[in-house]
Amino acid sequence: MRLSVADLDSSDDDPQSFRIACPGGLTDETGSILYIPLPAAQRMRGIDDVIAALPAWSLVNHLTVIGVHPWRRDALDSDALGDIASRVSGAPLYVLCHDADGNPALEHVRGEKIEGLNEADLIAELRHADVNSVLMTDGAHLPHTAKLHYQGPNGHHYGALLRPGFALTTNNRLDRIAFWLAKDVRDRTNIVVDHWSMIALAHHVAAYAARTFKTNPEPFIEAVSGYESRETLAPRLRRVFPQPTQGQAMFLLSINSSGAMAHEVVLPALEEAAQRGATAVALATSSAEGDRDVPALAVLDEQFRRHPADACPRCADDTTVIPIQKNTYLMKLAAYTELSAITAKDAERSRDVVEAYAASGAFSLHRDYDEAGEERHHAFYVDLLPMLSTDRFNERLRSAVESLEHINPQVIICPPSQAAQELAAKVADLIGLPAPIVSDERGLSTLPPEQSELLCADVDILLVDDVVITGRRIEAFRQELIRLRRSRDLPSEFNLGCLVGVARARDPRALKGCMDFVHHRQANKTFAAVETLFLPNWNERKCPWCRELQALTALTGPSRDLPVVETRVAQLFERDGLAEPFFNVSGDDEAASGAGVPGDELAWQKLSEEEKSTKGYAKRFWELNPGSVFGDVQGVNLVISIAAAVQKLRFKYDYDQAPVEPGLDARFRSPIAKVLDPSLYMFGRFYEPVLLASILRVCNPWDLSSPEVDDDLVEGVEQHLNYLSSGEYLMGEAIILGRLERLPARAVKALPEAGTHLAELASALLP
Repeated sequence: MRLSVADLDSSDDDPQSFRIACPGGLTDETGSILYIPLPAAQRMRGIDDVIAALPAWSLVNHLTVIGVHPWRRDALDSDALGDIASRVSGAPLYVLCHDADGNPALEHVRGEKIEGLNEADLIAELRHADVNSVLMTDGAHLPHTAKLHYQGPNGHHYGALLRPGFALTTNNRLDRIAFWLAKDVRDRTNIVVDHWSMIALAHHVAAYAARTFKTNPEPFIEAVSGYESRETLAPRLRRVFPQPTQGQAMFLLSINSSGAMAHEVVLPALEEAAQRGATAVALATSSAEGDRDVPALAVLDEQFRRHPADACPRCADDTTVIPIQKNTYLMKLAAYTELSAITAKDAERSRDVVEAYAASGAFSLHRDYDEAGEERHHAFYVDLLPMLSTDRFNERLRSAVESLEHINPQVIICPPSQAAQELAAKVADLIGLPAPIVSDERGLSTLPPEQSELLCADVDILLVDDVVITGRRIEAFRQELIRLRRSRDLPSEFNLGCLVGVARARDPRALKGCMDFVHHRQANKTFAAVETLFLPNWNERKCPWCRELQALTALTGPSRDLPVVETRVAQLFERDGLAEPFFNVSGDDEAASGAGVPGDELAWQKLSEEEKSTKGYAKRFWELNPGSVFGDVQGVNLVISIAAAVQKLRFKYDYDQAPVEPGLDARFRSPIAKVLDPSLYMFGRFYEPVLLASILRVCNPWDLSSPEVDDDLVEGVEQHLNYLSSGEYLMGEAIILGRLERLPARAVKALPEAGTHLAELASALLP
């Protein structure tokens, strides 16, 4: 089962998801739970609008739990709960708060109550996921990689490492940890922490407990100094804690690995300091069997397990070890840069699909989807409708239908979008079945009786959909079919198959997850896709064109009224996608006679110096030299092809599900900076400006910048930007790419000629 934690304090990150054991009362192992810990400062009225901004996939789930701090529970009134329930697709809604004794407790507030729900199991999973989602943040989490491992301050080696103090950077994160520690700290006013970076948490937790239980204790906090002994710690604790106590002292650890510090140093030292009945609790534990137990809020996997330096399996694999400094917890090696390149192999599969449908208009960028009650924004959009009439698609459709095994469909169901209905009709004709049942996942209970009876009969059901990205709609259909059957006291098990026009998940592993929503038994072949294209799933928060629109509409004064800005803003407001992916400044002259496509980088540079040729080339801007690894495509189709090739570099699992080390990271992951080698994409292999602009648009900022390449990049951009901007034609694009941190801003800012509108725009947009 999947449990996702939504951090409303961080608008840029999607909810983190964790695999959990299915709690008692929730029988669907492929189901999902959404946990939303509300920030203490969150205004409850209007919270539904904040939740609605979460990715659509996270709002389709089997159970939603709202975490609320004790002093805010009354503000989460009936109206606010009703608004929240309306956003989560009818899933049962529970509130997680504290009971009178300070224990986290679940309260059913909306939707269907889950009979037999094992609340203790569920709360334990919520705690584990919530704490991990706080700790597994950039900077705090030093990840497992194929290139590096870590030497902790204690001298042991680790495949992955956590530095919790680096994660506790906001009041909301401190509150979320304090939520789970409140009962442990209720009567504990004398607290020892294992590192100075935990001092703020100890003070915060003490204040949280005082507010929760309406007490006013005077906490005394002390940090262990490095890896000191009991003999040095005990005298210091006697001086720090002024009175002998019983049951008022505790040891708060960041990460427990063996239990030695708690049981051999700190707890005995507290006892010697007249602090009787002291307890220990850790934020997380990575201990192995045989280690001394310390209660922990979360459990870490084997990657965080410690190994003696002389028996380290990662050292045996000849991976580099990065020492962590004792006092600062900083890495002695600041960063390691790994350079990646886009190759023909990365583009091979996606090029075949994009080339095949380029002329049909199937692909678009920066597009709002609004059909059949669904509203979503896609940076990269695939429209099945124009694909349906092509010979290639219909040939592959027949093959996809024939590939389905372990299912003999007697009824077809599809969502109400036009593309899904037309595809389902084609499938029905191929199989020889009646017209499909048309319904969204929430409408199955309102179907005509004869259709409901058919879905509840002992038949195999085939779900047909136009596109699958996350699999959430498949999951929702499956769950609603189960509910429909249960409402009639029928067994919940039934045979479901799925056929989609285009599978466009983010990677092969995510696509495998979509298949598992249909049936999680490995041997079953009940899922088929006509075409497969892996693309980033970027909504308006990550869409580079949405970011561009935000930057342009935020302009004030004369720069906002520039004609080039007004034209571009009008383009970006189009809901049906961009015809022009880049911020271009069109030339006025007709194409110069004989103006062709330069054949190498030197020719591009020479062309940029010839005003007449540059303006002439602007009329033929989309032309590429023959033999591009991205295909014989132009414009929007070229950007889609490059986006798919770059996405291939982010795969953690290859097409055959074998683990691979990604060339780029979907999220920034210190300490390795994985970046595209600028000597290849900017100054070498892909020298055509249209290719460079496309690559920069579909990359994240951290894909392009690192300490080892930044200076070279700035110098190179200063030397090459004139021809890369095709005179003035792509100068607006260069300025936007500087604003979006895809190009060094200081190099771009000096590019436009002083006194021009573009110089004014660069001054307004670039720091």
